[in-house]
Amino acid sequence: MRLAPLVLAADDGTPFELRSPGPEDAGIMLAFLRQLLHESSEYLNAPSKTYDTVSETGQVATLERMLRRERAFYLAAFDGATMIGNLQFTAFDVPVSTHCGELAIGVLQSHQGRGIARSMLSRCIAEARALGIWNLRFSVRTYNHRAIALYERQGFRRVGRLEGVAKIGGAFVDEFLYQGVFENPS
Repeated sequence: MRLAPLVLAADDGTPFELRSPGPEDAGIMLAFLRQLLHESSEYLNAPSKTYDTVSETGQVATLERMLRRERAFYLAAFDGATMIGNLQFTAFDVPVSTHCGELAIGVLQSHQGRGIARSMLSRCIAEARALGIWNLRFSVRTYNHRAIALYERQGFRRVGRLEGVAKIGGAFVDEFLYQGVFENPS
């Protein structure tokens, strides 16, 4: 699904836009994903070279597939023509869990600490709730203290630990499982 553009101000007052990237943004998104993975692969679930060989045509197809989905979206932050952050949200298709969804988020290091991720998370929660999805989850590396602090400020809570789920620099690392319940289920 495609989310409409929304212009917000970062904590330092500079404007940025939150919206779903479309096929026309494929090149911009590839540049973002390549930079994000190369600078932050120890926090993400993809090797740094994952997008190095993806073509713009392939990225267009990925964006088009996401836009066709009724209960999934990309929400990207743009500083002018540059993508600086992205959130991927996917609702569960299991009949007994249609009120649940999963998300993943990343912001370029140069734009961290400015409220970009907080804004993306807030909008994600609102958009998910509008779809009837109020139970959100994700995992985060146990050593990603900055992200953990943000998630907890946004109302997510740690509900578990996943052991040895990624091999980083030759060592297996753990992740915390986080959940946010944003509506009273009664």
